[in-house]
Order: sequence, then C-alpha cells, then structure tokens
Amino acid sequence: MAHSQHPTPPPLMGDDITHYRHVIAGGPTNTRQKITVEVVSLVDNGVATPPILSVLGELDMSPDQAVELADALTKARTAWNTAHQSWIAGLR
Repeated sequence: MAHSQHPTPPPLMGDDITHYRHVIAGGPTNTRQKITVEVVSLVDNGVATPPILSVLGELDMSPDQAVELADALTKARTAWNTAHQSWIAGLR
C-alpha cells in the first residue's frame, strides 16, 4: 500500500503491514541520501501490533524537500491514526 492516502486494513500475512510509506530522495546528484517516512504494524502469529510511525535516513535538504517531508509526516500521522483506530477496534 505504498503512498496510500486512505489506508485500509490489509490481511495479516507476513512480517509487517505497511499502512503508509514515502521516500524522499536526494535528487539526481545525491542518489545515496534519502529519508523514508512510514507507518507499519508488525505481525506475530497473525496478530498485529499497534502502528509505528518512523522516519529513517539522512538527507541534506532543500526547501522543497523540507516541504515534502512536512507533507509526508502529515499524511503518515493520518495513516497512523486510521491504523490505530482499526487496531483498537480489533481488540473489542
């Protein structure tokens, strides 16, 4: 479900569930640096954990990339909230 703006609960198969993922790359002259913003739930024996929002990587950012990061964090927070509400509903 990469780049999903409206996440839906995927089936509980595999090692994790990706609710949202966005990669901000360094650009044509900076291909080694990137930042990844993602929301995932880990799955153990068919049971998902609460969602985890993480930001990984490093990047010497331009102003445009800073705006892109802020936008990705806003979308990730929305995805986290939706996934968290779904997780809580699953506990009932």
